[in-house]
Amino acid sequence: MSPASVRRILVATDFSDTAARALEWAQAAARAFGAEVTLLHVVDLASTWIPLSGPAVFPAPVPPEAVAQVEQLARATLEATAHGAAEVTRRIVRTGHAREIIPATAREIGADLIVVGSHGRRGMSQLFIGSVAEHVVRHAPVPVVVVRVAAA
Repeated sequence: MSPASVRRILVATDFSDTAARALEWAQAAARAFGAEVTLLHVVDLASTWIPLSGPAVFPAPVPPEAVAQVEQLARATLEATAHGAAEVTRRIVRTGHAREIIPATAREIGADLIVVGSHGRRGMSQLFIGSVAEHVVRHAPVPVVVVRVAAA
């Protein structure tokens, strides 16, 4: 991939500080390459865990009204996040699992590069939670830049 071939950059955000750094990185890259940025947020509410009594939980569907409200809030937050960022030409909110939606959206929009933040989880946390960034790197149709926040 040459810099001249980078025209569309997909940035996935969960609105964290790390995602904000990823957006900053993507904006700088977009200015350098003359590219446009699409900002994506994935609402992952296909199911949630509802507590019974004590430590017992079971998966339960989230009511459609709740999903619609969360999506509306996500759109507003995405707009606020992109406010003043001339490089951001599209804002997309999708519902599903981020690890699957990010590569699929990259294919859909014809992205040349994906930029994601990494929370830097290690050990048991990563084992149980999994790593969206790692999955995206393994399954993306284009190169992926993973941005980390420097340790203090």
